[in-house]
Amino acid sequence: MTIRTTQHDQPPTVRIESPWNTYTALRLLERGGEVIAACTHKVPAEMVAIKKLSSDYVKELRKYQHENLLAIIDLYRSEGEFYVITDYTATTLKQIIAIKLPLEELHVSATCRQVFEGIQHLSRFGLAHRKLDSSKVLFLSDGCAKIAHFDECQSTESAAARSIGVIAVEMMQNGIPPKADKKLTLKHPERWSAEASNFLEVTSWGTLKDIEKNKFLKYVSPTVMKPFVE
Repeated sequence: MTIRTTQHDQPPTVRIESPWNTYTALRLLERGGEVIAACTHKVPAEMVAIKKLSSDYVKELRKYQHENLLAIIDLYRSEGEFYVITDYTATTLKQIIAIKLPLEELHVSATCRQVFEGIQHLSRFGLAHRKLDSSKVLFLSDGCAKIAHFDECQSTESAAARSIGVIAVEMMQNGIPPKADKKLTLKHPERWSAEASNFLEVTSWGTLKDIEKNKFLKYVSPTVMKPFVE
């Protein structure tokens, strides 16, 4: 069985039929909401994820595909409901944080960089993810991060960077979140670099533009996350 991760050059059209004519449901996934792992009927079977929606908002979001946004493979409409077919992902950032393996600064930087790239792409279209957290950052088996749940996007003129800072804090503190509406700080800042502390300070109240050239977001290959998702 293979994992299907198709990217469309052109947005897929909505198929007026049940997705279960093409896919077999396997199990529920913990992906920040009700998502079903499924595979194609045809051989060789390909793994995908399926989420049921109540509106067709995603027809517009298909145009905003990006390496760090969950790829929309197909769309179905059946009995008044929409189903979106997306990449099958190995795990969520929330699940990675919960395991015993220690996360180092390069892992935090690599993840935050990918999340930044994804939400910056959305911001170019005037969109921001309203409820982005570690449960909605998903990983492929190669370590590539994917932002999910586009139904939580809204129009905005300036996207805040705080959600990336919150994700960084949770990765640095084994899942312990920062205090709401307070400056982002660490309980043990001495364990991390000055660049990390500066990044958290800027993301506390800043915008994506404010962190665009932040040194903490230096490029680190996504493959550094592979040991956590394999």
